[in-house]
Amino acid sequence: MAGGPAIAVLLVTIGVGLQCGYCAAKKREGKKHDVLVLSVTTGVVSLVFGLWAAFIVATAHFDLGVITFPMAFVASLYGGGGFDRCAALSPAAYGAVALTGSFT
Repeated sequence: MAGGPAIAVLLVTIGVGLQCGYCAAKKREGKKHDVLVLSVTTGVVSLVFGLWAAFIVATAHFDLGVITFPMAFVASLYGGGGFDRCAALSPAAYGAVALTGSFT
């Protein structure tokens, strides 16, 4: 079944990301808590799928994930407070993910 392994990995990485996010945000409240949980979850998922895309590029064919997932990872760092100076990168990262996702 095409896409089956990706769905399984997605579900696992979302679970791991949520657990990591809740651990990282346990001392925050309200929207700051929610943003950090979402940012950590996005970071975990984008890191795993970015590495997977790099493996596909190295062994089979070009995959746009090598461009979009690192950008999503940078956006997750910005959302989680990891990059205070990357305000200009976040909209570009989200836009690139949205655009390339619509072509796949």
